Amino acid sequence: MAASMLRIVPNFCKRVTSLDHVGTSVSLHLNSAGGDIFNQAISVRYGSFFNRKSAQQLWDSVTSVSSQGRKRGRASRGKLMERDVYSKPRHAIGQAKIVFPGLTERIMPTKDKNFAMPKMHKVAEIPETDDRKKKFRVFPKRTAEERGYSGRHLPGTKKGPPDPIDGYEFDGFQSIILSDKFAARKSATQGNVSKRHILMAVGNQKGLIGLQYAKSPLFTTALVNAKNKAGNHLIHIDLFENHTILHNFSETYHSTTVTAFPKFKGYGLVCHRVIKSLCELIGIKNIYVKVEGNKKNKLAMCRAFINGLTKQKSHQDIANETGYHVVEYRPKSYKDFPQVVASPEEDSKTESTFTKDHGFSYSSFHFGGRVPSNKRNLKHMFYLNFPSHKKRMFLDYKFRNQKGIKLKRRAIGIDGDDFGPDWQKGGKQAA
Repeated sequence: MAASMLRIVPNFCKRVTSLDHVGTSVSLHLNSAGGDIFNQAISVRYGSFFNRKSAQQLWDSVTSVSSQGRKRGRASRGKLMERDVYSKPRHAIGQAKIVFPGLTERIMPTKDKNFAMPKMHKVAEIPETDDRKKKFRVFPKRTAEERGYSGRHLPGTKKGPPDPIDGYEFDGFQSIILSDKFAARKSATQGNVSKRHILMAVGNQKGLIGLQYAKSPLFTTALVNAKNKAGNHLIHIDLFENHTILHNFSETYHSTTVTAFPKFKGYGLVCHRVIKSLCELIGIKNIYVKVEGNKKNKLAMCRAFINGLTKQKSHQDIANETGYHVVEYRPKSYKDFPQVVASPEEDSKTESTFTKDHGFSYSSFHFGGRVPSNKRNLKHMFYLNFPSHKKRMFLDYKFRNQKGIKLKRRAIGIDGDDFGPDWQKGGKQAA
């Protein structure tokens, strides 16, 4: 109901036009008897939209969505939420030490009929409350093994072995989150529908590795599905002396190229952090891996590396295919003495069609005749833009490859003393 209010009107007014407001008309006339000059109190009713509706009805008019809007996804997209603007203070007490009810002090109304609204008053001292202190979320401290690649982010964290399957326990297995992405799509009935995309790998550090991808609206569901699916799809990787790969390889998946090189004991894992996690799960301890192309697609990077591992050839297979002995040189262990790793079988010597050309390299044999590009690190070369350096490069441009070619010709048996001009002096060699 609209609130009633008293207004003081002088009685010597001649006439006031009738007021029609909220269904109530008020007419004021001059006292015909001349009367005294005292004021008269009359009842005037004020009404407005805010007086006729309750607070809950006003909030419903702003936050509610029609049935047609719910079908189009407006119920969950950008919906206004009802806020409590009365119980919590939004301002602190200033230097004047004046308390304003509703601003610096909470108003807690009760059902008591004698309840009176508090009034503005002054205090002697500013009280200390916990509401005014900024609260920080305290996270438990994690060890180096529990932390991921960066801070408290999920990629790189370990989540334990997969769940048992048909009574088989995954003893000695470990799982690592390689990628965690948040994706959303637009739905006609639900609006924005979000999902978590998780890429996980599972291994036992003895040659077994599993890689799977899972999606779900809930993070826990996607995590469990990816871990269990990876445990169901395990493959075995052959290693050389249980510490490195058998030979170098290069594999491309979509726009990501992975090139791997075996290394000696004590070298370590020099590779991308995602590849490093895969090597730890497989049991590889010494390797150098170079990733080229798209490095943001973690799934393509992992599949390229695992595909290259599965396509490895054993030393015996290489010996049977080529018909030659596979020999390894270890300067520290054997003092530059070659160690025979594998020898061809009797039948493979006659069936092999492999021909060893001049300049044959075992490292390029597994690359299919290609040679990996070794780009120079130019960050430390501060003199690249100097005029003197540009002039020197201009003069030496036509002799840019002659030094390397001269060494290669000497290595394969061609005399290089009389081959072309000297690359340093820019002229012919002296006789």
